[in-house]
Amino acid sequence: MNAATPVNETTLSKLPNGLTLITQPVHAAPVVAFQVWIHAGGFDELDGERGLAHLHEHMLFKGTPTRGVGEVAAAVEAAGGHINAWTSHDQTVYHVVMPAHAWKTGLDVLSDAVCHSLFDADELSREIEVVVEEIKRAEDSPGRVAWRQMFGQIFTGHPYSLPVLGTIDSVRSMTSERMKAFWGKHYVAKNTTVVAAGDLDPAEVAREVEARFSDYGLSSAQEKPASAPPKPEPLATITPSQFSETRAMVAFPGPDLSHEDVAPLDVFALVLGQGESSRLSRSVRRDLQLANDISASCYTPRYAGVFSLGMLTDAERVEAAFDAGLAELQRALTFGITAEELEKAKNLILAEATYKRETVQGLANSVGYFAVACGDPAAEQRYFDAVAKVTCEDVLRVARAWLTPDHAQVVVLLGKDAEDGPTLPEPAAWLAKVTAAVTQIDPAVSAGTHGGSEDIVDGIERIELPSGDILLVRADGGDVPVMSLRVAALAGLRTETAANSGHGRMLAELLTAGTSRRTSEAISQAAESMASDISGFSGRNSIGLTMHSLTRNGDATLDLLFDCVNNATLPQSEIEIVRKAQLQDIHHASDAPARTAFRGALEALYGDHPYALDSLGTAESVTALDRDTLRGLLKGRLAGGQPGSPRLVWAAAGDVNAAELAAKIAAASPSSDGALPVPVSRDASFPTERIEVRHEADKAQAHVVLAFPGTRLDHPDRFPLAILSTVLSGQAGRLFLQLRDKQSLAYTVSSMSAEGLDAGHFAFYIGTSPDKVDTALSGLYGEIDKVLQTQITADELDRAKQLLSGGHAIGLQRSGARAATIGFNELYGLPRGAWSAWLSQMMAVTAADVQAAARRYLTVGQHVEAVLKP
Repeated sequence: MNAATPVNETTLSKLPNGLTLITQPVHAAPVVAFQVWIHAGGFDELDGERGLAHLHEHMLFKGTPTRGVGEVAAAVEAAGGHINAWTSHDQTVYHVVMPAHAWKTGLDVLSDAVCHSLFDADELSREIEVVVEEIKRAEDSPGRVAWRQMFGQIFTGHPYSLPVLGTIDSVRSMTSERMKAFWGKHYVAKNTTVVAAGDLDPAEVAREVEARFSDYGLSSAQEKPASAPPKPEPLATITPSQFSETRAMVAFPGPDLSHEDVAPLDVFALVLGQGESSRLSRSVRRDLQLANDISASCYTPRYAGVFSLGMLTDAERVEAAFDAGLAELQRALTFGITAEELEKAKNLILAEATYKRETVQGLANSVGYFAVACGDPAAEQRYFDAVAKVTCEDVLRVARAWLTPDHAQVVVLLGKDAEDGPTLPEPAAWLAKVTAAVTQIDPAVSAGTHGGSEDIVDGIERIELPSGDILLVRADGGDVPVMSLRVAALAGLRTETAANSGHGRMLAELLTAGTSRRTSEAISQAAESMASDISGFSGRNSIGLTMHSLTRNGDATLDLLFDCVNNATLPQSEIEIVRKAQLQDIHHASDAPARTAFRGALEALYGDHPYALDSLGTAESVTALDRDTLRGLLKGRLAGGQPGSPRLVWAAAGDVNAAELAAKIAAASPSSDGALPVPVSRDASFPTERIEVRHEADKAQAHVVLAFPGTRLDHPDRFPLAILSTVLSGQAGRLFLQLRDKQSLAYTVSSMSAEGLDAGHFAFYIGTSPDKVDTALSGLYGEIDKVLQTQITADELDRAKQLLSGGHAIGLQRSGARAATIGFNELYGLPRGAWSAWLSQMMAVTAADVQAAARRYLTVGQHVEAVLKP
């Protein structure tokens, strides 16, 4: 087995000031990514500095001597790029993705922000409130709350135990002086790595980077002594919460990223609990139905890691799920893994390197992470080499060495249903279960021609197949041996009613849950053993399947896909498994308050139109769905034809041969019969007055949604509405600058235009503190009034066009995205030339067009105002 190798040679150089530069040319798409890695994160904070590293991430976008507030992001977006940042315990990373022709602009802006940020005191006070909202949002996430508790236990006494965001009190105590002092210590050349990847010339990049960072951070970097956390005493905690779901976790201290045991432990985690065919998923989730989700992971940052098992369930089942998960762990520690499982895990891990190369930002992130965390970009290749050499005996030996009871940690986060649920054991009893599972093993056990017509437009080949299906192929794999295929039919939410809502979502899950040739387990096992992915989908307007695979496994993966399309049997046992999971998702939807606010707004906006429905369905509709209804939908939409129009649309992109693929689909396609009628286009009866929706929830934040009637996918107004949303949204958008930067009302504020085959919606969202709701509403309405009364500026129009065009190129790097775009264009009746005509139509929009569209759609008084708050 060979690990993937770089498309072109990675170049590492040291600049005169000590800064490290890594370049990775790859010319598959005209896109370039730059990332500036600061070798400092939450780990480097001292008492009185908690949250400072993350606060720097925010403040470096707040102005330099040559760029004012908002102009950092605006300059990047005006050139069609994206800029953002993230912070971890070990690093802070600033990154841009640019169209290749504008890479110098991206580098100039990024270097200016890193080298010359002002840390203005007034801007800092406003941004602190934005971070406070981010902290509150984290407090409303059950997954993040559980992980924070686990990190506090397993890394006790170490900086990893502390939240990277800081606390509300620590963040509010920060001053401009503290910010500058932290920047002066850590933002120095010898503590910085710049990574450049994409359609670039390394020599030219090196010259430009050296010029822009010539006066940056010339002082010495702070010495960092290696600091592994002390091993914790065994501990179990049981904590009640306001969430609807219950989570349970068991974890053990793990190795750091450079440790030789990382590769075997990663394999063990993947076999045990990653993917549909993993042991935990098959046993605990599918067969026993004790958890809605269950997984295992091996997290390995710079200084120490953690191996964990986690499950999402409810209070009634949590103890049984915990016991069943430990039983699978005990079996794996006793008997090891099989040769087949080992080969599957290796394929998945090593294929990840290939998939990452589909985007330049993914490539840059991978190279940068290993270079900074391990001190050498070649560390990634050494890791893949180590994975390729792992044996079953290695996996068992290493797992037994790390997963011991001496330092085991348990976290149980109880949902609200625990108040009336069963009496659960005391914490000590949970620890005793773990001890028994990892010690009661036998250490002596070892692991063992297609007949159609074709034409090509804009690089997209269209083939009419004998069955009446349409195949579109964009063979553009370049240097990346990956192919994607999507098959779709008109259906989705638009074909549902209140009585059967959720049936599309359920059918999409069941398409890979068993055929006349294979069981659900056999399908997932076969796909994952090849590092392939096959999954069903159901959206607002369509239903179908997607496939993603390495080229060398294309034929075998296609066989799986054809089997699922043509021979799905929808076994009753699988229906009940999917039904139970979907009902749990409906029950836990209240844990996503922003979603709840949107649901309330859209239900009121769309009225009796299907777009008002929740794709999850309701508890009543999902409970009532039966096998005959689902089989009728399957036969009518995917396994039967649609009279008068092509039955299915197939769309492929990447490393694929059109003629060969057409022959394979033609041979596998069934005859067309028994189709359901395609729904006639019908716009909703939108409100003629203001509708106010108010909900209460036990959450830290309030969530506000304003929803207006929108337009259709084939209507020319979608272009000025996209411009309008872009002017309002983004880091340089009006909403961000006015409501977040200037008034500190929110961490998240945005607008969006959602089109459909029928008229969609244009919406605004802000998550804010409950005491700021009225101010937030006033701010949103104020920004709406501005776009109605005054045309956007020429600079705003140009920035929006550049951002949309750059985002178009960036978003289409992956073959799966390209397949989806060309397939949906065909399915929804858009011309094949829409692939490229999109850009010219967007560029033709004027400021007057944007104002006219705003006046047609944003009629205050004929809209929905939804608020969810404590």
